[in-house]
Amino acid sequence: ARLVLPDGIGGRAFLVYSNFDSILRWNRSNYYAIAVGSLSDTLR
Repeated sequence: ARLVLPDGIGGRAFLVYSNFDSILRWNRSNYYAIAVGSLSDTLR
């Protein structure tokens, strides 16, 4: 697990796991990968 700070130190922090890297292989945008993960969490 690691923290992703897409907006820098003053922005929100996201704890991500290996699935985040899988999403990044499809689209290299941190914002895209975070959106996909957030949508997935919401659908559960």
